[in-house]
Amino acid sequence: MYTTKVIILRRQIMKKLNYVFWLCFLALITIIPMLWGGQGLLVIIFIGLMLLSFYFTIVYSYNMIVSFFGFKNIKRDYLIKQDRTKFLILVAAHNEESVIRETIRNLKQINYDKNLYDICIVSDNSTDLTTQIALNENVLVVDTIKNEFEREGVGKPAGIQYALRKLGFENVKRQYDMIMVLDADNFVSKNILKEVNSQFITKGRPTAIQTYLDSKNYSKFMSLAYSVVFWTNNRFMQLAKYKLNLPNSIGGTGFFVKTDWLIDKGGFKFDSLTEDLEMEIEIINDGGRILWNDHASIYDEKPEETKVSMIQRHRWIKGHWYVAFKQILPLTKRFIMTLNIKYLDKIFFLMSMGKAFHIFLIFIVLIINIILLTHHHLLLSTLAALNIFGALHLLNDYMFYITGLNALLIIYSFVILPMYSVYAKLRNINPIKIVLSLQWFMITDFIVQLFGLFTWSNQQTWIRTPHSKVSIETSEEAYHTPGTYEHDNQPAIQVPEVGLNASNHIVEQHK
Repeated sequence: MYTTKVIILRRQIMKKLNYVFWLCFLALITIIPMLWGGQGLLVIIFIGLMLLSFYFTIVYSYNMIVSFFGFKNIKRDYLIKQDRTKFLILVAAHNEESVIRETIRNLKQINYDKNLYDICIVSDNSTDLTTQIALNENVLVVDTIKNEFEREGVGKPAGIQYALRKLGFENVKRQYDMIMVLDADNFVSKNILKEVNSQFITKGRPTAIQTYLDSKNYSKFMSLAYSVVFWTNNRFMQLAKYKLNLPNSIGGTGFFVKTDWLIDKGGFKFDSLTEDLEMEIEIINDGGRILWNDHASIYDEKPEETKVSMIQRHRWIKGHWYVAFKQILPLTKRFIMTLNIKYLDKIFFLMSMGKAFHIFLIFIVLIINIILLTHHHLLLSTLAALNIFGALHLLNDYMFYITGLNALLIIYSFVILPMYSVYAKLRNINPIKIVLSLQWFMITDFIVQLFGLFTWSNQQTWIRTPHSKVSIETSEEAYHTPGTYEHDNQPAIQVPEVGLNASNHIVEQHK
C-alpha cells in the first residue's frame, strides 16, 4: 500500500516507461531494415515469434500439469466450526438502484449468526436511488458523495477505501476478523459465511479466501462464454492449485481478506484498475496465504453485449498489464533467491495475458506453413523478389514443430477443459455453442489485449459495468457442492463440529 503522492509518482513513471518502450520498438523496426534489409527484419520477427512460442509452450505445459489435479471433485478438508468469525460485508455500488434491494435481501438470508456479520453498502457517488433503497433496508450505508474524506484512487477500490475511513480503521480492525468484498449485483450461497468461518479457523487464519465464482446468467452468447471461462478457471486453476498448496487468485468479488492485514497495509489503497490482482501479489510478497473455497459461491452477472464485455475486459487487461510490468522483476528476483514455486506461479499468471494474441499468431504461422508446404507460386515469386524466401524457411524449419505442440496445448486448454467444466457443472452440454461462444470471446479478447498493451499506463479511468439481473437465470443447474453437513440450507450448528477422517468419512468431534 502506498500514499497518494507515491501512487501518482508511480503512475507517472510507468506512463513514461510505456512511451520509452514504444519509441524504442519503433526505432528498432525502422533501423533494422535500413541496416539489413527486409530479410533482417523478418528474421528478427521470427526469432521473437519463436521465443514467444517457446515461452507459451512452457506456460501451457505448466498449466496443463496443474489442471490434472482439477478433474476430481474436492471433499471438504476442514472442520465445520461453530459461528465465531466476525465479518464485515462491503458491497460496492454506483447507481445500482435496479439490483441493490435484492442483493441486500439475499445477504440477509445468509445462514450465520446475525450478530457476527454486518452489511455495509458503499454508495459510491450514486445519483439515483441506491442510497435511499439501502437505508430503507436498514443496513449500514456509506455515501461517498458527501466528500468527507479525500478520494484515494479510482473506481471501486476508492469507494471501499472511503468506507473504511468513514467506519474508522481501528474500529473496523477491532470489530471484525475478515472483510468480504462484493459487487452490487452479486448473490451469495446461504452457507458462505459458515464455510469461510470454518476454513478460516481450521486452516490457521489465512490472509485471504476466495469463494467459488459462479454466474447469474449464461443463456446469451457472450454471457455463456464468460461463464464457461470462469467455471473452467474455478476447477482447473483455482481448485487444482488449492490441492497443490499453491497460492490461489483473488477474483475481484466474493473474496475475504483478514482485517488486520488490510488495515495494517493502509486499507484498500491500490494504484491499478485491478485492485484484486494487486492485493494478491502484495499478500504473496508478504508471505501470506490465499486459499480457495469450493463449497460456497457468489453469483455474478455477466455482460451479455459484446461492447459492454469489451469495455469491462479492457479495464481488467489494463490493470493486469500494469501490475505485471510493475511486479515481474521483484517476483523474478524472489524466485531466483528462494526457488519457491509460488513466485514462478505468479510470474506465469502475470505474463499470460497474451494468450489470445499468441493464438492469433499461431493461426497466422500455420497458414504461412500451409502455403509454404503447398508451394503457392504467387507467394514464392513474391518472396523471391523480396529476397526473404530463406527467412520464411527459417520459420518453416524451426517454428512448425513448436507451433504444432502449442496448437495441441491450446486445444486441450480451450476446448477439452471448458467442455469438461460445463458438463461437470450442468450435466448438459452443447459443444457447438460452447466452442463458437469461446471463439468469439477469444477474438474480442485479442482486440482488447492488443489495445490494452498500448493503453495500460492509464489507470485513472474506471468505467462502470451496468447491472440489471435480480435473480439467478435458471434453476436447471446441477450444483455439486459437497454437502457434508447441510441439507436444504439448514444451520450447520445443528451438527457438532464435523471433520473428515483419512477415508473422507464424516466424523463428529464433540468438545
